Amino acid sequence: MRKSPKGERPDGEIIVVDGKELRGAAAAEGSPVRVVSAFAVGAGISLGQETVGEKTNEIPAVRKLVSELDIKGCTVTADAMLCRKDTCKAVVEGGGDFLLFVKGNQKSLMGGVKDAVDTAMNNKRVCQDFRKNYTGKAGKNFCIRTCMVVGDMSLLGSVRKEWPWVKSCGAITLERDTEDGIVKETRYFIASFYMDAARALKTARMHWGIENGLHWRLDVDFDEDASRKRKNAATNFSLVSKIAMAVLRTDLKKEPLRRKMLRASLNDEYLRQLLDNFKMNL
Repeated sequence: MRKSPKGERPDGEIIVVDGKELRGAAAAEGSPVRVVSAFAVGAGISLGQETVGEKTNEIPAVRKLVSELDIKGCTVTADAMLCRKDTCKAVVEGGGDFLLFVKGNQKSLMGGVKDAVDTAMNNKRVCQDFRKNYTGKAGKNFCIRTCMVVGDMSLLGSVRKEWPWVKSCGAITLERDTEDGIVKETRYFIASFYMDAARALKTARMHWGIENGLHWRLDVDFDEDASRKRKNAATNFSLVSKIAMAVLRTDLKKEPLRRKMLRASLNDEYLRQLLDNFKMNL
């Protein structure tokens, strides 16, 4: 496997770990069922899922899910709520890497990353910049995404010892032209290996692939939120829907998923072809 002089790893699959609420699965006075999924963005398939317990949060479910997956050579991404030491440890021990977003729930880490980014920018040390413009048809609207990556972990200060798995950190700034003027938002992140700014931007952008590639399709194509199934039935059918989605995606023809579902229900030969393709890809 090729490594750059700075220790950058070769590109691998991006696995996004995120939770989804099955809104229709709640009992009369109960809370909705919540399922954490691991989604391979490049392959477009769900690799596994865990149900979040009623009296807990997503963290135990994520830890169990990551430990059960083969993540060697892959990069795991997650929202700030899952930016925890045990998450970092679980991913690295599983042979994978991580890019995790940081927010105020980890105050010392957030402060260390901010200081590192500010110091690198002021001294122009170990800091890269990458921009990409998206211009609307009228030529007026725009979106600029700027990324700064810091590879010198001594800039983290005392936080470095508490987070030994972190090998780089940085910030992604989004500037958007809206009706209310220019809106600027900055998100901070940590990673388990050094990646240049262009790759960090790509990885962060692919993180949102689980929303359009999995969660949205479960609601729109499989009517998951409208389902009134309860507890185990809800989680079991969620898994069945994800398997069906993976089978349907073996047909690379660009057409709506619902149309493929209808054709598979009416044409046994097409259904057999999908299943054969799926078995070949296992």
